Amino acid sequence: MSYYVHEVPGRLRVKTPSARGVNSKGILEILEEKGLFDSSQLMTGDQYLHNRMEKTGQVIGKAIFGLVLEKAFEGTPMALLSVLI
Repeated sequence: MSYYVHEVPGRLRVKTPSARGVNSKGILEILEEKGLFDSSQLMTGDQYLHNRMEKTGQVIGKAIFGLVLEKAFEGTPMALLSVLI
């Protein structure tokens, strides 16, 4: 009988002969019963990716906006104000 465990932060892969017939739905139900998983917070991979890309876009947009302001007001009295924005 051989076992396999692969662990990465946030993920765990376990292969064991004694878990035959146990599917992901069963595992999620057990985790929810134990209070380790909340299915009301569940999102699809597409939803997760969309949320992450939206946040990334906001950060990049703010950075670009800051660079444009810096260049536009470079060498003017407004330069100090643009730094504060």
